[in-house]
Amino acid sequence: MAKYAVYTKWYWPEGVIGSNELSDHMKKNVPNNHPFDDILWWQIDEHHHQSVAIYSSEQVAAAYREKVLAYRENENNTGCSMVEETMGPVLSQLTDIKPKTSRAYTQIREELLSKLTVVRPST
Repeated sequence: MAKYAVYTKWYWPEGVIGSNELSDHMKKNVPNNHPFDDILWWQIDEHHHQSVAIYSSEQVAAAYREKVLAYRENENNTGCSMVEETMGPVLSQLTDIKPKTSRAYTQIREELLSKLTVVRPST
């Protein structure tokens, strides 16, 4: 089964909140029994952030979709609003096709991670 990605873009009328606040928000609102392989949030300008959630399969994403939509409708009190959402099967993932130990991979990975806010809720 192919992994499944859900991409979203969000607008913050008062400006994107800081990394610590976003991390706290994720820790508080993403349940410990979440189905995500990972979630990444990153800022693209003063008023927008984007995210990608990776699921192990489309079926897992579909089964969790109702909870995501309910959260967005009833519990998202951050003041931001979704601008767009797209989703689809992951076609290729570098970490699945290349060893993770190469020096180039490690350097690129560290550069990318230094630019992203990555929070994994405690399990």
